[in-house]
Amino acid sequence: MPTPKPQAKQNEKTKQYWDSFYSDLSSHAPLLKDSGQSSWSTGKEDDGDGLTENDVEGLEWIVDNSDIILDELLNMFPKTSTASSANESHTRKLNVLEIGCGVSELSRSLLEKLVMNRSQSNEFGMSYAFVATDVSSVCVERNEKRDKAFITSLVNNSCNNAYNTDSNKSCSISNCTDSLSYETLDVLTQNPTVQNHYDIILDKGTLDTFLFRSKRTHRGTEAYPPILVPLLNNIHSWLRHDVSAKYIFISPRSKIKAVRDYNGFAKVRRVALDVAALDGTVLVQRNNAESTSKRKNVFIYECIRNDQYRPERDWPFRSQNNSNCAGAVDDRSMCPHCKQSFRQFRGKVEIRDQGVIVWGRRWYNHLIHCKGL
Repeated sequence: MPTPKPQAKQNEKTKQYWDSFYSDLSSHAPLLKDSGQSSWSTGKEDDGDGLTENDVEGLEWIVDNSDIILDELLNMFPKTSTASSANESHTRKLNVLEIGCGVSELSRSLLEKLVMNRSQSNEFGMSYAFVATDVSSVCVERNEKRDKAFITSLVNNSCNNAYNTDSNKSCSISNCTDSLSYETLDVLTQNPTVQNHYDIILDKGTLDTFLFRSKRTHRGTEAYPPILVPLLNNIHSWLRHDVSAKYIFISPRSKIKAVRDYNGFAKVRRVALDVAALDGTVLVQRNNAESTSKRKNVFIYECIRNDQYRPERDWPFRSQNNSNCAGAVDDRSMCPHCKQSFRQFRGKVEIRDQGVIVWGRRWYNHLIHCKGL
């Protein structure tokens, strides 16, 4: 059983950094664009006079919110509605959380597209509640001010009236109201008020930020950077107990071992998108000033929640191993797919008969490739 560790949280210095960053975006944008420390896009062209505050208001990390990106993300959203006609009086609300939103317009763009798509179809039983969060209160305040008119329009309109161009269509569902809100949230701190609440958790840059930080603090050599454990465990706890609940994130990284091996995910699917097809996308160069080539692909990861995983009981990763895989050899370790314990897996054979290394590798391979019973 894992040994309980002190609860992680973002330190005050980190919060102050991001507050300062978002307080003066126009001065940071050129630095970001030149440094290449993060992928950056505003969808604006620099005319040579520098980027203004308005230019960077919708600063996007990794990739711009093109229709290709939005459509691919929405393809991963649940499609089932609970009302088959506008006359039915019940609906399902899809709760969506975005973590580390920055000043991105991702949540707003997705919500606009969802509401518009719904108004043009015969689906009446789904409404949407988006909550976009960031550790910086300054960032949250900027977003609220920027999207005030849009948020107000959602409050004042029922589900179909906001984007419905057909006067003959009406919706009698009383609680079919869409919403967008911005809130402060430390993704490394547990939040019982949102336990098992969200159908979808979105992320465009947060996971990559922590991976980058772990590399800078020389923890990136570890297979599973320790800072990712509270992040992934919180994501798991905030998702609903539902086979369709999922964590969806965008990354320029083609492989993320900690995500692939995380026991809190029953399945991880990766979709590669060709950068050349993404109009308006800006992927910034690597830190090496001589490397000016753009990445060929950006990746969307779809991670399905594993309801069987219990952070207080189970190891966070399928192989809690050092170089000799000894950490993976534990009779109490459980396969999330076939529900078989390591003790059952090895049967009557003692570990010492073939050695810790051999058994560690066998169990690790089983956890990776098991398809369930």
